[in-house]
Amino acid sequence: MHINLKNYNSAFNRKIKNFEILLSKHDFPTPKIFPSPIKNFRMRAEFRIWHDDGVAKYAMNYPGQKKVYFLEEFPIASLIINKTMNPLIKMINNCLALKEKLFSVEFLSSGQNKILITLIYHKPLNNDWSLSAERVRRELGVSIIGRSRKKKIVLGDSFVEENIKVKDHSFVFKQPEGCFTQPNLKINKDIMSWLMEIIPNSAKKLDVIELYCGIGNFTMPLSKKFKNVFATEVSKLALETAKENQKLNKINNIKFARLSSKETQEALFGTRNFRRLEGIEIKEYDFNYVVIDPPRSGLDPDTLNLVVNIKNVIYISCNPKSLLEDLEHILKTHKIINLAVFDQFPWTEHLEVGVLMESHTKVQ
Repeated sequence: MHINLKNYNSAFNRKIKNFEILLSKHDFPTPKIFPSPIKNFRMRAEFRIWHDDGVAKYAMNYPGQKKVYFLEEFPIASLIINKTMNPLIKMINNCLALKEKLFSVEFLSSGQNKILITLIYHKPLNNDWSLSAERVRRELGVSIIGRSRKKKIVLGDSFVEENIKVKDHSFVFKQPEGCFTQPNLKINKDIMSWLMEIIPNSAKKLDVIELYCGIGNFTMPLSKKFKNVFATEVSKLALETAKENQKLNKINNIKFARLSSKETQEALFGTRNFRRLEGIEIKEYDFNYVVIDPPRSGLDPDTLNLVVNIKNVIYISCNPKSLLEDLEHILKTHKIINLAVFDQFPWTEHLEVGVLMESHTKVQ
């Protein structure tokens, strides 16, 4: 992969221009721009394993191409991932128990140079595999997870710990294998900083509801800006991790619930009672803000109906096209106050967008 600053700047500027054209029918403020580092920004990486004449190699395809590319390094990945790639594949190739029917390798790293490696197989994992993988774990100073059908073996930790400083606050996050985590550490910090900047100090007297909270990545910073935070998520592992992260950060003004967006709407509008809300008096909240970070498909009708009934909407989007579709509904009742673009995925056409909207009609 060829890394060139001039190429990066032109590609990023083109993405911003395309986004502005996409949003040109709306009255929006000049966006704040957050570029990415041009290399070593990605904290996660996944590779196929290609077996070529008995030798295991890291392999990838460009989207839409069948040609296989072999890699010895991956410049966009973190330094610790690049440092670990070659020693790992050499040890795999020197051990049949590790190499045989190895299908893919996943790396998860942190800014503190912690790394978790997941090895995925098309065979059952036995004691020989465990002993061999343990030798790799000790020699490389990593954690290893082995996965095969209906089996998971953990050697070391099943997570990495990430420490992030934003403004005057420091946060610690447990990031487990199998949960979504923000891939670009620098951009993740930028989004957190932007969130804390656009929320006024007066919000400390207000309550916020967060949908799609995941492991609590944005929930922890939000807790420093609001009186109370109510956060929902459907993934059981992500929600349990979010609760652990709350304890790690010694924060006591967050309540979590495992609810879908539709169920959250039903709970807020009082059309359905949930045992999962036991101990949470949802009617006591006065939500002046909602924070949403949905999947690429955007918001479903139930979520749209929920957010337009809240005065201030903060929408973090990984897909400008689905964002535009949702804005067609939200901007009937709200106006854009603040806009930011984040280059979460450099060298691709993807762009992350943050939008703060305020109601211009009376919220029911």
